[in-house]
Amino acid sequence: MPTTPLTQQSFQTVVSTNHIVLVDFWATWCGWCTRFAPVFEESSELHRDIVHATVEAEAEPALAAAAPSAPAPATAGRAGPAPGPQAYGRPGPRTA
Repeated sequence: MPTTPLTQQSFQTVVSTNHIVLVDFWATWCGWCTRFAPVFEESSELHRDIVHATVEAEAEPALAAAAPSAPAPATAGRAGPAPGPQAYGRPGPRTA
């Protein structure tokens, strides 16, 4: 299943009507985002039972501002009926 672009109008419906949703918050200026995109796309093909959604931060600033780990890149996940994200992370290198 290809990734699903989310807008402010579709976000709540997609997140609340699917059991597992991963959301990739990205921006065109973000180098890590462009590096992570093919990995996220491949995951969406391998794990068709999980919704892989994307939010373009520049096009959807309100959604990006509400991301659990702003600014981009950030990935949030939700499983089951609990409200809000249950896990989130930031791809990229880690420093001590």
